[in-house]
Amino acid sequence: MSRVVPAALVLLALAPQACRDEATAPQPLRSGQVAATSASSSKIAFTSTRDGHSQIYVMNADGSALTRLTNDTAGATWPSWSPDGQHIAFQSTRDGHPEIYVMAADGSNVTQLTTNGYDIEPSWSPDGRRIAFVRDKLNDKLQIWVMNSDGSSQTPLPNVGDRPEYPSWSPDGRQIAFQTDFGPEPAVSAGDG
Repeated sequence: MSRVVPAALVLLALAPQACRDEATAPQPLRSGQVAATSASSSKIAFTSTRDGHSQIYVMNADGSALTRLTNDTAGATWPSWSPDGQHIAFQSTRDGHPEIYVMAADGSNVTQLTTNGYDIEPSWSPDGRRIAFVRDKLNDKLQIWVMNSDGSSQTPLPNVGDRPEYPSWSPDGRQIAFQTDFGPEPAVSAGDG
């Protein structure tokens, strides 16, 4: 069963960073960029175009130790930390189409999880066993899917409305919230995870 509630936009303002020079200073996020904190909140993964293409970077919460994790000419975006802080799921078009990948928190051991041709916006479950994501299966008909963290058992959620996006798990991992268009105003729906 689904429930629809009004959506809200929340903006997060980060405190001034402790970077010493402008070249390595974190830049403000612009439309289409995403930031995510690790489970311990000691690290922040984010997307930036500072080097010409969208890439994933990580830094300490105080702004120090800025490190580029991806070097993908096609771009890499939408970082999502695993609950244990050991992995980052992300989306990339490195094979010509948006797909979901996972890498170690230091950027090594990149593994492609999906091969559908349009899979985006990964979100780890609280127990780290599953990843929710958005798939475009039928001509711009977006749907929320769930898979095991190794990419197996990819399963769609029941039809939940027009263009569901931005899946996010409930703290107990039993539901997935997401934004969708149910008419002129966006809404947030909760579907069974």
